[in-house]
Amino acid sequence: MHFQLELETTAVLRYTSLETENTGNGLRRFTLHDSTPQERGWVLLNDRWIEVLMGAGPQEFILLSEASRRADTKPDSREYNAMMIIWKDRIAERAGLGKVVVNTSMAREKEWKEILLG
Repeated sequence: MHFQLELETTAVLRYTSLETENTGNGLRRFTLHDSTPQERGWVLLNDRWIEVLMGAGPQEFILLSEASRRADTKPDSREYNAMMIIWKDRIAERAGLGKVVVNTSMAREKEWKEILLG
């Protein structure tokens, strides 16, 4: 799947618990947007990605596993743990980890392929 990234201005993550967690030094949270441009999730990336992504197009993500279902997730949607990947010599490398919300119509129209991770 491909998503456009937008840098978030906060360094605080909110999980399902009541406590917040700081992303720590050097990590930034980016919001994922699809072509509509609806928000579809987030990814944590190293600070160096801020400059790399300025003016860059959509980035590639792979779905790793289904995440725990939250009460506010729509019935026709699923939340997945995801990995942003970059390609080097025909091998995908991890750039960052995050979560992606996919509805059933998105899942049908996306490209599905096997990817060898290095």
